[in-house]
Amino acid sequence: MPNINEMMPSTSKFLASTDIGTPDDPPVCVTMRSVSMDTVGQGADAQVKPILALDEFEKGLALNKTNGEMIAAFYGVETDNWTGKRIALYTTFVEFQGKAVQAIRIHSETTSRLKSEAAQPNAQQAAQQFQAPNPPMTDPADPGF
Repeated sequence: MPNINEMMPSTSKFLASTDIGTPDDPPVCVTMRSVSMDTVGQGADAQVKPILALDEFEKGLALNKTNGEMIAAFYGVETDNWTGKRIALYTTFVEFQGKAVQAIRIHSETTSRLKSEAAQPNAQQAAQQFQAPNPPMTDPADPGF
């Protein structure tokens, strides 16, 4: 079945949540290249915001306060120090102007990897967690009907 996001791709020069995936998709690990300032939006809605360039995407990520502060918590407030560092992008639903909308959020690559590993235990862990039920006691004279 066709994917509506593939049929109607984002034409913005900035990353949209649909460029990353859906809330059900795993996070996308990326490398930060640089931060510059650019105008986001048009007309009365236009704002100058920091734009995060990423090695893995042609489009930049327009940083909102939440995402900018999250990166600063991991790597410090000096954006020059972010170059070459890794983060994980994921999508989730947030409230915006009274509506639930899909948005890009950020966490550390390490947190992303740990969550992924915790969600997918290896076969040995799974085997240890699974306990086969005790077989029923059978009477050799009972035909089992």
